[in-house]
Amino acid sequence: MVYLRSLTKSVSPAIRVAAVIARGPARERILADRAAESMYVSGLLQAAALDVVTQPAWQTHLRSLRHQLQSRRDLLVTSLREHAPRPTSASSPREG
Repeated sequence: MVYLRSLTKSVSPAIRVAAVIARGPARERILADRAAESMYVSGLLQAAALDVVTQPAWQTHLRSLRHQLQSRRDLLVTSLREHAPRPTSASSPREG
């Protein structure tokens, strides 16, 4: 199993910091790929990202962002249901 997390959407498109967590064969395949070497970001950017996500306001920011994104998603789904040609199916994901 591989887990991916990124700060791009929740902080800024300019923040290109993400985490890849993998175990077993998946981890070995990722590490064997020469492109994996380019996945590392500078220590300074990592420190800045760590500072952002450890601030007390981070959780408040995430809650606000989650509500904003849910509202946008709901508006899009409603608009698709009202205006898209039939037959069109629009469903809301549970998460993500």
